[in-house]
Amino acid sequence: MQFKSILFSLLTGLSCGALSYWFNTYNVMNIYGISIYYIMGISSLLSILALGFVYKKYVYSIPVFYSIGFVISVIGRIFFDLSNDPTSHNLFPLEIILVLFIIVPSSYLSSFLIDLVNKSLSPYKNSR
Repeated sequence: MQFKSILFSLLTGLSCGALSYWFNTYNVMNIYGISIYYIMGISSLLSILALGFVYKKYVYSIPVFYSIGFVISVIGRIFFDLSNDPTSHNLFPLEIILVLFIIVPSSYLSSFLIDLVNKSLSPYKNSR
């Protein structure tokens, strides 16, 4: 896989994880009235769509690196909270699993949509 696509997938996952997980306190699950879980799902869907249209060759490997970047961001927030209050994240493995249950299906759904669009447009490319 091309290094640029891996790097952009990791950086996009880190930034989307920071967007949805770093701007609230530990007990608050809303950002401006929107649930952080909706933000996670929608940001992963849209960012994988954008990355998939740029890197069409690596459609099904982009979500893997995106998810790794997202989980690194979540783990960084957990360690930051644990350094301030050691009792804040008692069930942090379940938090990571919950995040994975949200971002992995939405990112692979967008990869499937990109692949579907690319396959449906390929007969038109060959006829020209």
